[in-house]
Amino acid sequence: MNSRFLGVLGVFLAGNIFFSCNDGTENNLIGQDIDPSDSSFVNTFFVDSFAVAATTEQYAAPVSGNVAQMPLGAVSEGTLLGKTNTSIFAGSTIYGTDSTNLNQNSMITSVTLTLPLGGYLYGDTLQTLTFSIFENLEPLKRYEDEDEEEAFQYYTTDRLKGDQLSILTSAEVSFDDTLQVDLPLAFGERLKEDILRVVEAGDTLNTFDAIFDGISIVVDERQAAWIAGINMQPGEPSIRLSFNDQVTFDKDTSFTEQIYFGSAFYNVDYEKGEELSTLTETEGVSSIELANRSIIVEGTGIGTRIDFPSLLGLSELGEGKKVVINKAELFIPAIAAEGMTIDPQTMTPIVSGFTLFRSIDGAPEMSEEGSLLPLASAFPNDGFQLTYNTNIQTFGSVNLTTYLQDRLERLEKGDPLEDNGLILLPTSVIESVQVGRVNKAIIGDSANPNSHPLFDETLGMRLEIFYTIFD
Repeated sequence: MNSRFLGVLGVFLAGNIFFSCNDGTENNLIGQDIDPSDSSFVNTFFVDSFAVAATTEQYAAPVSGNVAQMPLGAVSEGTLLGKTNTSIFAGSTIYGTDSTNLNQNSMITSVTLTLPLGGYLYGDTLQTLTFSIFENLEPLKRYEDEDEEEAFQYYTTDRLKGDQLSILTSAEVSFDDTLQVDLPLAFGERLKEDILRVVEAGDTLNTFDAIFDGISIVVDERQAAWIAGINMQPGEPSIRLSFNDQVTFDKDTSFTEQIYFGSAFYNVDYEKGEELSTLTETEGVSSIELANRSIIVEGTGIGTRIDFPSLLGLSELGEGKKVVINKAELFIPAIAAEGMTIDPQTMTPIVSGFTLFRSIDGAPEMSEEGSLLPLASAFPNDGFQLTYNTNIQTFGSVNLTTYLQDRLERLEKGDPLEDNGLILLPTSVIESVQVGRVNKAIIGDSANPNSHPLFDETLGMRLEIFYTIFD
């Protein structure tokens, strides 16, 4: 701790925005005015920096089903951030076809899987990736219970595999505005017969789902180049079947049928870097073991738990007198890594923001209904989110005043703590996610010695506390 004396009562009154005092109760000393005539409030005001410890931990994977933009590809990012491989598993529906032209004489000329990009992108787009395209052998699950029609949730750790898939083709794919893969004509011929059967029977779109269960796009796990966001909104990705009518070759009779995708989800196969190899669902990795760094990986459930091991030292500074926190701010810069720049527009994109949760029994705090509860649910006067600022290359600061005051009082009394620190996770875990991302963030504990590239300060987290010692 580096104490900085700010002054006695008269100086403090000039800056009473930080101050506390009240109606006489111990727990309401924060942010109140004081009566200068009351000699019991003669005190001294300080500001101190306190240690912040960090541990990288594995939490539950986020939901990945029916996101408007899904990541597809693979990147390798060094011994700390490891390798990320993403795949897409999509169900099918027949939609928007030109079925009046299709007949038994229609000759299929090509079958093309079309994957339009959605804007999310990073990596080396000059390299190619090998996509393996599979036909799904069972439909994607839509409901938890078919009788109750409760929506079934897919998570980023889910995938179809083994006897759930049948290989159609493997192809080397170059990066472009739209990714395309040619599929076997025999597969297209079978789809033609399925479409005709559905159209002739006058059946619904769901009937076609039962005939054709969709496809899966899996990237070769041995490769690494780029990850692109695929636009999965209705009417975008498709299987395009091109035909000519065999009866009338004397004129242009070409036409197409489109099979679009309905429900879908994406998988994130995250291979931890060598430095993070000991991370498991039950054992975290201390920042001390990672050269005073900790990481967060969006789309995987990997986050950072922070704690404040020297907080009780604040009470000791009072030497038996009452110590009250007037303001507490946590500052979190961002650290560049191997092959990674801090600017999210180049190479590895940085997580756009964090949400703070209390760590309860080794996991983010949750409601009885199973929803994540941010820190503000227990301490509404505190902040609970940080947003990355590209201009100053930092996540800024968050106010933790009432949370830390409560924690300090419990430590002083020897009462059990309600949590085991705070968990930082990407804000996307509580948002209605429209873009599936695999962004990363590296943050330093308070002992991290690296310097910020723009400012004369270290890249470690910093807990700054303004406090008053009451006489």
